[in-house]
Amino acid sequence: MKLGRKIAIGVVATLALSSTTAGVSHAATSITGSGSTFIKNLFDACAPNFNDLRTDGTTVSYSGGGSGAGRTAFTGGTTNFAGTDSTYGSTDTPPADFTYVPIIAGPVSIMFKHSGYSGTLKLTAET
Repeated sequence: MKLGRKIAIGVVATLALSSTTAGVSHAATSITGSGSTFIKNLFDACAPNFNDLRTDGTTVSYSGGGSGAGRTAFTGGTTNFAGTDSTYGSTDTPPADFTYVPIIAGPVSIMFKHSGYSGTLKLTAET
């Protein structure tokens, strides 16, 4: 009787362990985006870290191409997300149920060619 009990315990333990250690097979998911070249460097730096941390095969990639191209690809369903420096215009038809999520801010510079100008350039908030 003791041997039968040990065998039963061994079988139950083996089944329990095999059901918890056997991984469920998941299809790898690829999340693709395109758009703003301004944020491409950020995605290029962050995507490998995201991809390395995922254990289910999910990867993210971002191809840039410009804000307009990104919005077009997102609207057309060829990408999962788009980066853009501007919103959809009044004549555009944005996709349903999307959300703008601000992720990065950066400086904007003003270049001024001052050939023949000898004064001091002073910019104010109004100008």
